[in-house]
Amino acid sequence: MRLYDEQREYFRQPEAAVKHATLLRRTADYFNTKTEADLAKASEALASAWPVPQAEWAAVRGRLAEGAKALAAYPEHALLKSPEFRSEAAKRLETALTQLREKLNASAPDAFLAFDHFSGGSFFDAYPIDLDKLNFTARHFDALKNRLDRSPSSALRAFAQNYPRDVLGDERWRELGGLFTARILNETSRGGKPDLKATLQAVRSAKAAGFDVKAVPGARIAFVEITSHALLKSGGVEFPVEVDVDLPTDVSRASLDTALSETGPSKGDYVVAFDVALAKASRRITDTKKTPAQKIVGHQKEPNPAYETAKMNVLQAQNEYNSIQLRQSIQSGRSGY
Repeated sequence: MRLYDEQREYFRQPEAAVKHATLLRRTADYFNTKTEADLAKASEALASAWPVPQAEWAAVRGRLAEGAKALAAYPEHALLKSPEFRSEAAKRLETALTQLREKLNASAPDAFLAFDHFSGGSFFDAYPIDLDKLNFTARHFDALKNRLDRSPSSALRAFAQNYPRDVLGDERWRELGGLFTARILNETSRGGKPDLKATLQAVRSAKAAGFDVKAVPGARIAFVEITSHALLKSGGVEFPVEVDVDLPTDVSRASLDTALSETGPSKGDYVVAFDVALAKASRRITDTKKTPAQKIVGHQKEPNPAYETAKMNVLQAQNEYNSIQLRQSIQSGRSGY
């Protein structure tokens, strides 16, 4: 076989092919006979592998793996890649593998729709072949909407665990999160209008389930500032009002009259009124950190008794020095005279 692999161009020439036909056939038959039984067995196992009940999906995956393993064990020699010398059993197995995968791909949408997504784990883990999860759910997620709409929050939570964001994609994950939040609200309020406590609980439950909730139905909050306008104009209240909204709710700013009205765009399901003049603030210092000053902001003089003493000593020493200089000058003058 090594000779054929090295000289394949020679053996492919018509004259050489005719001249060595018997030898090449005998060589190919030798290798084909050694693997024919395993290849045939794998083909037979695939012939009736599909369709089967969900309980047998794992066995189908195993048959596919065994078929691929048997085909991989077939020699990779260049001679056996030629159609006239390739084993018929290998050809049948290749065809059987291809046909079974095509059947499984064609059956996947119906199997996905019939699958128990709430207690049966992930469809993609159970199905006999690997599928492109993101693209597959993008095409077939809508077929599950009716079931999801009728499912309780516990089932939706299980669905989210089986099909996380990287499987559903951002758009469908947000849609599932909104449905989960609405279901929690409906269950806690028993079909009535949920109060603020139930709304906040629904948001917490959605976040705990991994959802990034963007909006909560029936949770419009109107903020009303009732601070005295006289204090605002006179500077009695010197800091501006700012509301940092960290809840997925519809928020509006309104006057007290419009916020409490029955209709209008500023009407709120909940009204939050605040008066800045009545606000109280307290603080507790838990730690301090010394930082060197970058510029002089003031100064203060403090008496230094030691400075006055040193000053007197300097004056006294200066006087003594001057006296000595004077005496030396007088003595020098007398000597010169």
